[in-house]
Amino acid sequence: MKTSASRFTKHMVLLCAGMLMMLGAAAQDLDFLERFALGENREEVLKELVPGTQEYYFYHCLHYQNTGKLDEADKVLLAWHQMDENSPGLNEMRNRQALLRYGELPEVTLEYLRQKLGLHFNHQREVAGAKSNLPTALDPTAISRATLTKRALSLYDGRLEGFEDSALEWLVEQDLGSQALRE
Repeated sequence: MKTSASRFTKHMVLLCAGMLMMLGAAAQDLDFLERFALGENREEVLKELVPGTQEYYFYHCLHYQNTGKLDEADKVLLAWHQMDENSPGLNEMRNRQALLRYGELPEVTLEYLRQKLGLHFNHQREVAGAKSNLPTALDPTAISRATLTKRALSLYDGRLEGFEDSALEWLVEQDLGSQALRE
């Protein structure tokens, strides 16, 4: 009995220690965010980050974008992409970078947005009262029962696979091949 109680106590101690460590890490993250956001010298705060981590790239890129050093931000984005091209933070910073570059390179930004959002501007202008050159009715011979029957039989080598069950009533009256009659 004593062993199960001592195991329970050990597990509870380990669980509490783990939770305290997680809370400490969260508090440390909040402490960094506060110093980064409110600090006079952000470059000193950025020195605390471990190079090559997601946070390192994210905050360095954010700092360069906020200070207008967009060429430096491009270098960080390139290095970040080489490390991890699927990072959600990377996509966020790329979007910011494209929008910040709009003033100096509007066509590049617009092309980025077209690709990112899948936009296509290939519609045609509608002119009120203009006559259409498209047909307004189907050719009756192209959609006649005889034409469609001939096409269905040729596609399936004389078999009835191209017909629905409701067509069997009028197919009985047709001159069908031996394969179709068997089916």
